[in-house]
Amino acid sequence: MSAAQSEAQKKRFENSYKSGHLDRYTCEFDFIANILPELFTKGEIDNYVMTHPTEWRNILLKKNILSDFGIDEISVKTEEKDGEIRFIYIFPEPKVAPNCYYSILVIDKKKEWSYFTLEKDNNIFPSVDILIDSLALVCGQKGYKHIFYSRWCNNYDLDEFKMHVQEILDNKPYDRYKEGVKFLDPSKIAKKLVEMDLENDNYNDDCSIF
Repeated sequence: MSAAQSEAQKKRFENSYKSGHLDRYTCEFDFIANILPELFTKGEIDNYVMTHPTEWRNILLKKNILSDFGIDEISVKTEEKDGEIRFIYIFPEPKVAPNCYYSILVIDKKKEWSYFTLEKDNNIFPSVDILIDSLALVCGQKGYKHIFYSRWCNNYDLDEFKMHVQEILDNKPYDRYKEGVKFLDPSKIAKKLVEMDLENDNYNDDCSIF
């Protein structure tokens, strides 16, 4: 993400807060990604607040901000191991990009955090129409910087998303073209081939070398 894009995102967040209404985008990419973990690592909020979105309203109300997009429809799970805690946020199905299906907040022993998102994106490859419909992007957020990890994932598969997050944390290499083969839709490929055959037939009928 360029400096200009980061600045644009910063202004988008600021405008959301200034409006007095927290929108879904700002909640997913700033409030959960930056504000909640900062409060948590400072000891100002506990696990209960982190895992109960209805409690977030109290934090927002202190800043005269309302949340009217359905914040109570977010559910949260936790996983803890070796001093690390992961908060797994499950959102209502997104209607528009780049809102999230899931996000994972990882806080390590040093109280440093990483935030990963599984985002809806209908325009990954607008010219490719042989991919399955349930395709989402694995991304992340750090401050005002949005991170694109160049990974594909089934938008309904939380376990697959968790696997990608662990691979990123482990710096495991990923061949997005090789791995992307599994997202090809055989029925769409067959249909495309039939269309190509028809186009070739029409072309041959209309064409003469001399």
